Amino acid sequence: MYTKPERARRIRDLLEAFVSQALVAGCSPGEVREAVDEKLREIEKGRGSRKEGTHGTQG
Repeated sequence: MYTKPERARRIRDLLEAFVSQALVAGCSPGEVREAVDEKLREIEKGRGSRKEGTHGTQG
């Protein structure tokens, strides 16, 4: 497990690369935010399903 400062450093580095690539590809900052928010909702929805015992399956 990583310390909080190490996690922050790692995510900062990953975000810098991701955002830079998205902007080079022509995405607006709003589009980047929407994509990140959508992905986080998907992840949280999947975690909620597993907590309820469905293990992320649709049904």
